[in-house]
Amino acid sequence: MDPADRDTVSHALTSQERKIQAHETQLNTIATGVKQLTERQDHFQQEVVTQVNQLNAQLQQISIRLEQLASPQPPQPTTPVFPQPASPTPPVTSPPRPVRLAPPEIEKYSGESSECRSFLVQCNLHFKNDPAAFSSEQAQVAFMVSHLSGRAVAWAMAEWARGAAVCQSTKQFVETLTRLFDHSSPAREALRALLGLGQRSRRVIDYAIEFRTLAANSGCNSPAIKDVFINRLNENIKDQLAPQETPAEFKDLI
Repeated sequence: MDPADRDTVSHALTSQERKIQAHETQLNTIATGVKQLTERQDHFQQEVVTQVNQLNAQLQQISIRLEQLASPQPPQPTTPVFPQPASPTPPVTSPPRPVRLAPPEIEKYSGESSECRSFLVQCNLHFKNDPAAFSSEQAQVAFMVSHLSGRAVAWAMAEWARGAAVCQSTKQFVETLTRLFDHSSPAREALRALLGLGQRSRRVIDYAIEFRTLAANSGCNSPAIKDVFINRLNENIKDQLAPQETPAEFKDLI
């Protein structure tokens, strides 16, 4: 082989060897990064599990405390009291007991648009009923995160892992959750359901209850509401209303 050719081949082999070494270095770096990411993810999941377990233990204690408060107390022994001349005193009233709610085993929210508002209302009920247990906003956010599933919990865990500000504020968390997953319009949906509603085989009072519930959420004005209500009544009821003067107020019409 010509010396020039040997030099060319040697140079090519040296260049190829350097490329292989560079590739090996990159692969080692990637492998190290993947290992570190896996360890961080395992550590984060363990922290979440620990916090959820602690929160569940607190919720169990809260439920037990509520049951104890609602249980009647045994009568205390009393000593005879002889009447003494004194001015009448107002009766002593006991402080009102807290309202008992169902145990905080609310159904987990998976990110469905139609269930977002119901989930947030249930969470808010527990926050207001036991402010001592949910005195911090982080406790409230942790409670909501522990009751998420599916794509909703995937989003929340990602925000929690990076220490996002949305996980430090109940208002921001609720607003972001609503913006991401609640794409429904209550007024538009109520109006659509209202226009498709009818008395059918039920009593007028039963039809009126459902009608008023939807009307309250639709934002329609009173004259339009009265017209829709009358139009969706059964024909025999319309015949009875025909010779009568229509009341000015919707509630009077019902």
